[in-house]
Amino acid sequence: MSAPHHNGDCQLILDRAYSVVQADSRFARYQEQLGGGPNTVCKIAELVDLAKLAGKLDMRIHRGIRFRVDEANIKCWADILPDKDGFVIILTDIEETFDSDVDSKFDAIKVVDSDGWLHIDHSNVILGGELPDDIADKGSIEDFVGAIWPALLRPIDDTDFAEKIARGSIPVWQVIDNETICFWPFSKAQWSVKIIPSDDKHLLTWHFSQLQKPDTDTRNDIEALALPVVDTPHKRLFIHSVAPALRVPVVRIMANARTISEEKNGPLRNQYAGYAEDIAQAAEHLLALIDDASDLEAVDGDDFHYVSEDVDLCDVAKRAAGLLRVKAQSRAISITTPSPDDHLFCRAEFRRTLQIVLNLLSNAIRYGPENAEISIHVEQINGMARLVVSDMGKGISREEQAVIFDKFERLGRSGDGGSGLGLYISRRLARAMGGDILIESAPEKGARFTLELPMKE
Repeated sequence: MSAPHHNGDCQLILDRAYSVVQADSRFARYQEQLGGGPNTVCKIAELVDLAKLAGKLDMRIHRGIRFRVDEANIKCWADILPDKDGFVIILTDIEETFDSDVDSKFDAIKVVDSDGWLHIDHSNVILGGELPDDIADKGSIEDFVGAIWPALLRPIDDTDFAEKIARGSIPVWQVIDNETICFWPFSKAQWSVKIIPSDDKHLLTWHFSQLQKPDTDTRNDIEALALPVVDTPHKRLFIHSVAPALRVPVVRIMANARTISEEKNGPLRNQYAGYAEDIAQAAEHLLALIDDASDLEAVDGDDFHYVSEDVDLCDVAKRAAGLLRVKAQSRAISITTPSPDDHLFCRAEFRRTLQIVLNLLSNAIRYGPENAEISIHVEQINGMARLVVSDMGKGISREEQAVIFDKFERLGRSGDGGSGLGLYISRRLARAMGGDILIESAPEKGARFTLELPMKE
């Protein structure tokens, strides 16, 4: 890709209805190209979302954003300052990259010898490409354009794939570069993947070379559901057949609904964008239920096992807080974590420990009051390492504490998007790793959930 085009600052003012009150010539051009104008709602959905958050939190927000205007992909920093009348917004470090630049770069790197390739952008969305012949016979790349790449590709050994990404700040593509993958909705064949980043590493080309052919014929999603399931410790019906078949269409629905709701293909009437966002949120909820059901099948199996490794509970606390900080900010909830110099090591599996803490912290955010504080601290007691999540919620009665870890228990809540499996799965995981989850609470005095795990020797 050729070097991006750098522009100066861009300024605008929105009212409390997110309509453009005043804008300089550059933003006026963006607004017009997106089908809007002065005194109409801002057509850059990313800016409106940030303005909504700034207004809700009543605080200044400074974030990096990306959006598309006609053939230009625009990257910049947005500084949003709310006041009683609306929002003052300044866009800085604006970079514009045009499709003609992208096409020339793609043409240059298509010469790499491979069986197929994909173009994937900075947000992991598939832009296009050519599937290998064996895969193209089973499905079309057009079905996946606009979806995120895990809807089509999966590492062969993906046991802790999501957690590898959560562990650090390295780009997602570096996690999978040079790995062995399969086009999991269609084929068991194995392929190597080589990823070539563009100059700014925001547009990538993934090249595939086949390593081996499967022992059996490739199959589509529906056929996979009809296959007999081998009853071995490493083969379960839902995890290995049903969940993968469900995830593909759900991810497609979610990705396409997000594209519609964000009006990336052009402006829509407000209610239609709202409908699309409702669809995306429902798909996201369904995906979470699929994950819960997969975890339930795994932890309830007699052969469930984990990888024993040194895990720093302070690091886990900080990572969990970072992953959920935006969710907490949307409810004006602050999260305190151990200081950067604190460390407390236990013997457990990192990804499972992070999964437990994310569940405990997510519950505290979801059910706690707004404008409150959640505290995460660690301690060592009787040879056990402890991570404690304390909230300022309404508390949990003794009767509720007796059943809160039961399977599908919701404590009478409905319509909150929960499955009633999170705490059950979390305690099962903790006990499988030689620990437990304890609860201390009283009505109107908040709750303390304590994860105990064996200390590092």
